[in-house]
Amino acid sequence: MNIWKALFWTFILILIMNFLGFIISSISYYLKIPYIISFFLQSILIVIIYYRFLRKFLNYKIDLKKNTVSFNERILLPLILLAIGLKIFQEPFFEFYKRISTPNDFPIHTINVNSELNFEFLIKAIPALIIAPLFEELIFRKIFIHRLSKIYTIKLSIIFSSICFSLYHLPNFSNLIPTLILGLISGYLYLKSKNITISIIFHFLCNLIVGLLKLYGKILLDNIDNFNLNTYYWIFILSGFILLIIGLKLFNTFLTTPETSFETEA
Repeated sequence: MNIWKALFWTFILILIMNFLGFIISSISYYLKIPYIISFFLQSILIVIIYYRFLRKFLNYKIDLKKNTVSFNERILLPLILLAIGLKIFQEPFFEFYKRISTPNDFPIHTINVNSELNFEFLIKAIPALIIAPLFEELIFRKIFIHRLSKIYTIKLSIIFSSICFSLYHLPNFSNLIPTLILGLISGYLYLKSKNITISIIFHFLCNLIVGLLKLYGKILLDNIDNFNLNTYYWIFILSGFILLIIGLKLFNTFLTTPETSFETEA
C-alpha cells in the first residue's frame, strides 16, 4: 500500500461514515425517533460498517485471540501519564483554532457539563470509548503501518498513517493537529511493543480523559481559559510535555523489563 491508496481508503471511510450519519439523522427526524435511540442504532451500524470495511476492502480478519494480550498492570501507569500529558500538550492547538474561528465554529464544551452520569452520556460514550479505539487502531495503526512499511520506512509509515488518522476526523478542523500527535504517539507505542492492544488502551484512555473533563472538569477548563496565554498557561503546557517524556521513558523501561510480558503480533 502506498500513501495515495491509504488516503483513498481514508476518504472512502469518511464518506461512508458521513453518509451514514446523514441517513440516520434524516430517518430519525422524519419518523420522530428519539435522539438517544437513533444514536444507539447509529453506533451499531458503525460497528457493522467498520467490520465490513476491514473484511471486504482491507481484506483483514479480526482475530480476537491473536489481538488479546496479557501484560503487567504497571504498563498502565505510563499509558495514563501519556494520555494526561497529551491532553495538556494539545491545549494550545485548540486555543489557536478557537482564536481564529468564530464562536459558532468552535463549541469548546459541546456536552452539558454536569456531575451526574446519565444514560444518555453512557450511550454517547460507547463510540468514543469502545468502538473508536478498537477499529481506528486496527485500521490506522495495525493495517496501515504494516502495509505502508512494505514501501516506506517504518518512521514514514507511522507519519503517513497518522496523517490519514488525522484527516479521518474531518470536518472537525480543530482536531487535525491533536489527532495527528495522538496518531504519532500511538504509532510509536505499536512500533515498540509490536502489539496493537497497547495502542487501543492508550486511545481509550485519551478519549476517557476527554469525557471525564466534559463531565467533571468545568472548573479546570474555565481556569485554563482564564490563563489567557500568560506564563501560568505555558507552565501548564510544559507540564504536559514533561508528562509525555516521563510516560515514554517509563513505557520503554517497562517494555524491556523481564517481569513485563508482552505477546508480539505478526
